[in-house]
Amino acid sequence: MTSSIKKMLSSAIAAAAPLLFAVCTATPARAQTAPTVLRTVTSSIGLTLTLSSANPSDAVGVNNTYTWTAINNSPTTLQGVTLGSHWGDYCANCASPTGPTLISLAPGCNTQSPADFPENVAHMGVWCTPISGVPLAPGQSVSGSLTIRPGTGGPSNYFVYSLYIDPTTGSEVGLNLAPSIAYVSMVAPAATDIQITGAASNGAPLVGSTFTYTYQVKDAGPWGTYGGIVLVDTLPASLSYVSSSLTVVSPSTGQPECHFAARQARR
Repeated sequence: MTSSIKKMLSSAIAAAAPLLFAVCTATPARAQTAPTVLRTVTSSIGLTLTLSSANPSDAVGVNNTYTWTAINNSPTTLQGVTLGSHWGDYCANCASPTGPTLISLAPGCNTQSPADFPENVAHMGVWCTPISGVPLAPGQSVSGSLTIRPGTGGPSNYFVYSLYIDPTTGSEVGLNLAPSIAYVSMVAPAATDIQITGAASNGAPLVGSTFTYTYQVKDAGPWGTYGGIVLVDTLPASLSYVSSSLTVVSPSTGQPECHFAARQARR
């Protein structure tokens, strides 16, 4: 998507004036203002497992943070609730996963021993509770989180799971019955190249005159964007905002807009 963004400014001397902000957005239908929920599953007893990510999609070499949460929606305290996960990137014609790289773990999470799972199943594993699990009262939750950097384009293989003790039988509820999520999506070979250029209609405007500053925002590929693009231009105190407009050069699935956003007092 390519868009031209225009803003009209007028010069004004105001040594202690507030800062002005103009915000221009080109937002597709899937605007993301919070982590994306990827999957949610609930067991028959009421234990819900949710997987979410900071970015709605993965790209090679781009960090992404995944979070998984188990919530006890049952009326009974559950014992031995355990959270674990396996992570790996599959590539076409590869015998085993070739990534991703582990960047960081949330407090309370630790890596598993590679001996805990076959090499062709995952590249790494993570525990985010003691192996004996934790008790969860009704309404309580426990979470795990990691930041990874995918190393191979193609289908991913991300698997998170939970275990717990059946309050009736006292037996462990394993992978076949406890909530688990197998998440497979495409990992883009590279990040998308977003380019921004700008130029003023007058490089030395007189006090009290108006001039136009034009920005162009372009997606140079190779992939489309998710969550929209927001361009913020902070005006110096010596300039006053007059008007703005937006021209969409290529089709957009959302409703692009350009507007004066807010005032903020100088500190």
